[in-house]
Amino acid sequence: MNWIAIANYLSANWLEIAGTVITVLGIWLTTRRLLICWPVVLAADVIYLIVFYRARLYSDALLQVFFLVFTLYGWWHWWRGVCAEGEMRVVPLSARGWLGGLVAGAVGAVLLGWLMTRMGAALPHLDAALTSYSLVASWWQARKHTAN
Repeated sequence: MNWIAIANYLSANWLEIAGTVITVLGIWLTTRRLLICWPVVLAADVIYLIVFYRARLYSDALLQVFFLVFTLYGWWHWWRGVCAEGEMRVVPLSARGWLGGLVAGAVGAVLLGWLMTRMGAALPHLDAALTSYSLVASWWQARKHTAN
């Protein structure tokens, strides 16, 4: 093993590594239904916004802006639920909610794919689909649905 190469890699990519660790922590806290998950996820969103912007991955950076908005909304929505009910209650997603999310994700994927094709993006349709359905899942998480 070349310890110098490992040290150089860690030094050059410390922010992305920190983002990964913080994201995993945020996911774990979310599964525990702890309100503290939201500021942790918010920190990860900001870190990845910086990482993607520095790498000139502007579409991914823009996605992080949406994640920031969803994270703030989710934090507020969960906090309101805890204040009203005294606990974090997660609810299943209705069939209508599933269908609405799948349709919204598909429409978003087509529209964003079209836009990214016109902008000359690499893998525009695959990236658009992942982005669109990531936003649907973020909405479901913020609304306390088990489907996310």
